[in-house]
Amino acid sequence: MQAFIPEDFLIIANKALQKLGVSRIESFDEGSEEAENCKLALPFVLGYLFRSYDWRFANTSTKLARFNDKKNGKYVFPLPADCVYLRTNNQDSPWTLEGNYLLSDDNSPIEISYTKLVLNPDEWDAIFRECIVLKLAIEICDKLVESDAKKNLLLGEFERTITLAKARSGGEGPPIVLSKNVRQHR
Repeated sequence: MQAFIPEDFLIIANKALQKLGVSRIESFDEGSEEAENCKLALPFVLGYLFRSYDWRFANTSTKLARFNDKKNGKYVFPLPADCVYLRTNNQDSPWTLEGNYLLSDDNSPIEISYTKLVLNPDEWDAIFRECIVLKLAIEICDKLVESDAKKNLLLGEFERTITLAKARSGGEGPPIVLSKNVRQHR
């Protein structure tokens, strides 16, 4: 995760702070307790939530080319920089993950499907965005408001929202093509 947090995340941070009933921030570098806590927690919240489920909006695929070097007798394929979770690959032969590399006995290119880290909140599903807001609020709650009641309320709201987000994401799929004859039967 990166140390620099894009200003696009200010809206996310301020929504989390609003849920806690504390002051908004103008910048992650303003030096306030709110800004420092958001800046510290946000990368971990993003990493956690992107790895926690196969979000459809963050699904992508690519073909990996191998490095010329071998490691422990296996062919080395670097994973994309934005890969946070490897979903599938087309390998029939045994393979393992080691750091940011896929190691395989097979030297042919590998097609993978993976969850990418999407750093533009405008590209997130709206319910997922609310999950980020809630998880961030939960993470910084103890530092800023020290209220078990508030934290428990947020935890309950997060559980309901993450369940809904997973259901919606899991229910999305390719469009259903209706028969051309549908109009004839009306």
